[in-house]
Amino acid sequence: MIAEHTTNVVLRNMAGMFFKLLNIRSIMAVPLFVENQPIGFLDISRNTPFKKNDLTRFMHLAKHIALLLHHIQTEQYLKDSETRYRSFVMNFQGIAYRGNLDFTAVFFHGAVSEITGYTEDDFIRGMPRWDEIIYRTDLDQIKESIRRIATEPHFSCMREYRIIRKDGSTRWVREYARNICDNNGKPTRVEGSIYDITSEKTARDALLVSERKFRQFFEHQPTYCYMVSPGGLIIDVNNTALAALGYDKDELVGNPITMVYAPECHEKVKQLLHQWKTTGMVDDSELTIIAKDGSRRTILLSARAVKDASGRLLHSVSVQKDITEKKQTDEQIRSSLEEKKALLKEIHHRVKNNLQVISSLLNLQSSYINNEEYQHFFKESQDRIKTMVLIHEKLYQSENLAAVSPSDYINGIVHNLLDSYRVDSAEIALKSQIDDFPIDIDLAIPCGLIINELVSNALKHAFGEMRPNDRPRIHISLTRQEQQIILTVSDNGSGMPKIDLETTKTLGLQLVHSLAQQLNAKIEVNRKKGTRFTFTFQIKA
Repeated sequence: MIAEHTTNVVLRNMAGMFFKLLNIRSIMAVPLFVENQPIGFLDISRNTPFKKNDLTRFMHLAKHIALLLHHIQTEQYLKDSETRYRSFVMNFQGIAYRGNLDFTAVFFHGAVSEITGYTEDDFIRGMPRWDEIIYRTDLDQIKESIRRIATEPHFSCMREYRIIRKDGSTRWVREYARNICDNNGKPTRVEGSIYDITSEKTARDALLVSERKFRQFFEHQPTYCYMVSPGGLIIDVNNTALAALGYDKDELVGNPITMVYAPECHEKVKQLLHQWKTTGMVDDSELTIIAKDGSRRTILLSARAVKDASGRLLHSVSVQKDITEKKQTDEQIRSSLEEKKALLKEIHHRVKNNLQVISSLLNLQSSYINNEEYQHFFKESQDRIKTMVLIHEKLYQSENLAAVSPSDYINGIVHNLLDSYRVDSAEIALKSQIDDFPIDIDLAIPCGLIINELVSNALKHAFGEMRPNDRPRIHISLTRQEQQIILTVSDNGSGMPKIDLETTKTLGLQLVHSLAQQLNAKIEVNRKKGTRFTFTFQIKA
C-alpha cells in the first residue's frame, strides 16, 4: 500500500512538471458517443483555467465530432463492402438473385448470360420470367418446394432441374433458395443462387450408368464374385456365390474372406491376399471353398486391385471359377485312361504270349521234320513272329502304348536274328543310325519285318564269297526329315542279283515288297559294293 501511494505521488509530480513545461494549466477530457456506444475521447488542454460554460460547449462539439467520425467510418466500410461485393460478383460462377414470389425478378447478377443466354435486364423486365425457362416436367417436380417457399416462414431448399437456354439448348442447374419474410413471418420475396451443373450432372449420370452396369454384371455373373477389403474382410458378394454357398449376404459381409475357404486353404489365402496387395493381381490359384452345409467345391481364384485416383488401394474384385465338375470329369477321364492303359498293356502282353505260343508250336513242329529246307522255312517264320513279338513286348513295357523307340526296337530285332543264326556279334560289324523319335505301331511292325527280311537275307547269302581279311558289315539307318521317314538297310557283301521285286518268287522279298506297299514307300536298290535298300515314306497324319 505504501509503495502504491509512493508511485502515485511520483506520477503526479512528473505530470505536473510536464504540464508546467508546456505551459498547460487546464485539461478536459470529453467522451465521444455514437448510438450510446463510446468510441473515444476529446482531450482539450490550455494555459488558462476553463470557464463554467466551457463543458457544455465542448460536449456539444464532441457530439458533432463523434457523428463526423462515425460517418467517415461508415463510408469506408461501405466502400470496402462494395469492393468485396464487386470482386465477388466478378468472380461468381453462378447467378445471385432476388425476386418476388410470382417469379418476377428484383435483381439478377453473375453468370446470367453464360448460363441462360439471356441478359440480366431480360429477367428484370420479365422477358422471360425464370419459371418460363424451366422444363415443364421438371417444373412439375419442384412445385411442392415452390409452394412451401410462398407459404412457410423462413423456408429454404436446394433443387436441381433443367432450363432451356435462349438458343434452345438444355442446361442442368442447382438452385439454393430461401424466402424473405416480413415482421409477421409472412414470405414476401425469395432470394438465392443458381449454378450450372451440366458437366457435373453428365459425369454423375455416366457414373450411375457405369455403376448400374457393373452391378448388373457383378450380380449376374455365372462365376462367384466378391469384393474384399485390404484387411481381408468381405465387402460384397454376388448372388451366384450366395446360391452356391447357401449364405445370406448379411451373413458374409464384414466377415473375413477365410470364412468361405476350407481350413487347409487358410494359409494359402493369406499368402494370396498379401500377393494381391503387393502386386495388384492373383491369377488362377486353385482352392477349396466350403458351403454353409459343409459341402466342398473346387475353384480357381483370380483377383484384381481397385484403387482410387491417388493410387490408394480400395478393395479387390475377386472371381472364383467353379471347376468342381471339371475336376470330377478330369478324374473320371484319368481313371478311364488308366483302365484303358492297363487293358491295352494286357492286350499287348497276351498278343505277345500268343505269338510266342505260335513260335513254340512251329519250333516243336519243325523238330519232327527231317527236310532241312522245310526246317529253314519254319525258322524264318519263327523269326518273323519274334519280330512281331518284340514290338508288342516293347509296347507293353512302354508308357506310350501307341508308339515305341525305334532304336531299342530295331537293335532288338538284329540281336534276335544274330542269336537265331548263331552269329557272333564280334564277327560282323553292326552299325545303326537311328533318330530319336517315337514311331507308332502301324509303322513299326512293317519297318521291323522289312529289317528282319533284309538282315536275314544278308546273314544267309551276302557274306559267303568274301575274302578272309574282309569283315562283314551291316548298316541300318532310320531318319526323319520333317514329315518324311527314310529307312536304309545295307551290307558290304557280294551283292544281290538284279531282280524285279514285283515278280520275284522269293517269299522274303515278296514280303518286303508287300510291306513297302503297305507303307506307301518308294523303294531304291543299289548293288554297288554290296546291296543297299532305301525306303522313303510319309508319316501318316
